Amino acid sequence: FLQDEDRSRCRSFHEELEYGRWKDMDFVDPRLHALAQRLKARSFPQLLDEGEMYDWRSFVNQKLTGEGDWLNLDAYDHRLTQMAAEAVDNPAHLEILHALMAHGADVRMRYGI
Repeated sequence: FLQDEDRSRCRSFHEELEYGRWKDMDFVDPRLHALAQRLKARSFPQLLDEGEMYDWRSFVNQKLTGEGDWLNLDAYDHRLTQMAAEAVDNPAHLEILHALMAHGADVRMRYGI
């Protein structure tokens, strides 16, 4: 539910992305600034300056280790361990759970947690 000004800016923003260009936009709605920065960090990390990279890594680290209404890494690992104990007799499920556990370990290593 964006204002017309921001809707127009979003169209321009997406057009620039289609051409492989990043353009910082002057959005009225401050939520769009945060969303654009997250998109930039996830999809175009090579375009981040040092401060933006620090902010992104801090944001991700807080989500992965902090408490809130999301699943952090500790809770993720704990839940997968519980599910693996329940799936002892199901090799297909165990294979998937082990792959998910490996992904969690990879995320920990990537973010130094």
